[in-house]
Amino acid sequence: MPEVHQMLLELPSDVEKIEIDLATHRLAALNTVSTSNAEELVVCVPGFTGSKEDYLAILPPLSTAGYGVISFDQRGQYESKYSLDPGGFTLENLVNDVLSIAEKFKKPVHLIGHSMGGLVAQKSVFSNPEFFKSVTLLCSGPSAIPKDRQRNISAIRKGFPQTPLEVAWQIIETEEKKSNPDKFTPEVWEFRKKRWMQNNPQALHETAAILQDTPDLTQNLAQVLAKKNLPALVLTGEYDDIWPIPMQQEMAKTLNADYVIVALAGHSPARERPSETAAALINFFTKR
Repeated sequence: MPEVHQMLLELPSDVEKIEIDLATHRLAALNTVSTSNAEELVVCVPGFTGSKEDYLAILPPLSTAGYGVISFDQRGQYESKYSLDPGGFTLENLVNDVLSIAEKFKKPVHLIGHSMGGLVAQKSVFSNPEFFKSVTLLCSGPSAIPKDRQRNISAIRKGFPQTPLEVAWQIIETEEKKSNPDKFTPEVWEFRKKRWMQNNPQALHETAAILQDTPDLTQNLAQVLAKKNLPALVLTGEYDDIWPIPMQQEMAKTLNADYVIVALAGHSPARERPSETAAALINFFTKR
């Protein structure tokens, strides 16, 4: 597999940090300056242990194409602080945050969900399709990650919230550097550690459960998409190794969705191949 681990960390000139006030909490977000004037909004939901920065490199081209774009940290992720109380990070609560964002900005939403965020996106559209103009499942699957690929997820679910974040990071960093010491630049390693250390331990435990326990959502979603005439896109990297590629292909078929493979990308095409990923998204948004 080619080395595709670069990550944009500096904010482009047309992107700013904002906070989104919801009823009970705030979410940290990245916002394009075009958002207030754009007729349509792209809302980007990050994956497990990810953050709004995973989408950063595709925000400018989407903005240039005329879309307002918001990428946010889900509750308990990185800069979106939330209570340690158990039960706050269920799939239903994460979905409610997405619906609240859509309602707050009052624009037709193209919803993108990466990895675990794809499970959130599916449930969001199923719960209230009226808010959405399309849905894109980015390197995501129809249900929980297959059991033979859950090793790290199982360890996180069992270890948190008791395990100190610093101890867990040392294990993660050691394992990753053992297999590929040059996987990231020093600046990206530093950012990833900073992001990890700001995660909510209870959120790690509960969102790991989403990746282990979520039943297949696609049949129900397919009915909603057909009834509301909502388009869907399944977009994945050529070397994605979380949900098997054939599983994602079958999900696209069930949803009657467009299906795109981003060449030379792994599990994070928006970060690894942003130009190609943005082009695929813009083509999908505009061709109907």
